Amino acid sequence: MMNYASFGFSRNSMRAVVALAFLLVPVVASQPQPQQKHSILNFFAIGDWGGVGSIPGAEFFIGVHQREVADGMNKVAMDQRPEFVVALGDNFYLKGISGQQAFQRVEKTFENVYNGAGLARVPWYVIAGNHDHYGNVTEQIHYTYYSRRKSKTEEGFHHRWEFPSLYHKRTITRGHLSVDLILIDTVDLVESAFLLEPNATAKSESLWDTWVRSPLGFTTEKEPPTTKQWQWLQKSLSDSTADYILVGGHYPVFSQGMHGPTKELVQHLKPLLEEYGAHYLSGHDHAMMHFQQNAPASGGVRYIVTGTGNACCSWRRNKYRQEHEKDYKDVPLLWHLFHQEKHHDNGLTITGGFVSIQATPLSMKVQYHAQDGSVLYRAEPIPPVPRRQQSLPDGPTSKSENMLTKDDKTKGNVAIE
Repeated sequence: MMNYASFGFSRNSMRAVVALAFLLVPVVASQPQPQQKHSILNFFAIGDWGGVGSIPGAEFFIGVHQREVADGMNKVAMDQRPEFVVALGDNFYLKGISGQQAFQRVEKTFENVYNGAGLARVPWYVIAGNHDHYGNVTEQIHYTYYSRRKSKTEEGFHHRWEFPSLYHKRTITRGHLSVDLILIDTVDLVESAFLLEPNATAKSESLWDTWVRSPLGFTTEKEPPTTKQWQWLQKSLSDSTADYILVGGHYPVFSQGMHGPTKELVQHLKPLLEEYGAHYLSGHDHAMMHFQQNAPASGGVRYIVTGTGNACCSWRRNKYRQEHEKDYKDVPLLWHLFHQEKHHDNGLTITGGFVSIQATPLSMKVQYHAQDGSVLYRAEPIPPVPRRQQSLPDGPTSKSENMLTKDDKTKGNVAIE
């Protein structure tokens, strides 16, 4: 028998030490592991935001609220520390940017507005909206490379504008967490959707070109529509092994606002989102909406509409409400903010807003904010994609993929692999 006294312990004191050790084991085991502490990703999403500098006197005469929303974003950013902002189009009202003053407009509308301490170094991942296509989207793409160079030569300037091509994707990993962000150009997708129809033949000019692009004065160089972006999108979704897949575009799939749903996206994008367990961020209608597909096994696709970066709110249209409730009962509108609800219960009149998102390995949480940063709605947590094809690296990394070749970077064209 062991002689505890030879080690300086009595039998009773040794029993106490053993009992204490058993008590401590579960406490130690329950502490977060180093990698778990880093498996959190915070970011924002905002659409229809580019009002400042649109026309002389616009801020005073037509009630541009972009600066108020920027202040609210900065307030929330000081607490949440977002790693990036997803910009969902209509970056520059009313006719995009073009000409010799293009970069000055980016500085006036973007650099000089979202420059609070919480946002000053936060990158923006950008795609275009329909108002951007009224100008020259290529100039917005070129600003990415101009900004990168400027950050290397001008002290105090931080590169934030990331719009490397018309559509692009990025994979972000944090510890045991991975998120795929796929940003699409819905103007191009809508224009080319007719080519996905059975027996469709390629045309040099679609009905969209004839009745929309020319009459409304789009100046972006016109090329015959193709299905290349649709092919790229499906491949990006099928290749993903991330815990969460977020697709961001300007036009919504579903909407009960002034513009209503986008039939081409309902027909062709909705099935892709459902097949691959992705969720969709959009703007266009100057309102906020949260749709959720009823799918208990997977949690269902979420459709997050946040088009209030510059103003709120557009009216809800009974026509679109009734059509949606009749045809898409499986994707109910769980929460909304239209003109009818802009006077909040707390006395605040909503003039704009944005969305904050926090992703962890267990769930992704979405919050809708008013222009002052206050929370208007917390959505039900989103579970990760119910599949896992490969293990992820441990360290924090961010990998960007875009569709520009070396030559295209100077031309601003889109190249497809």
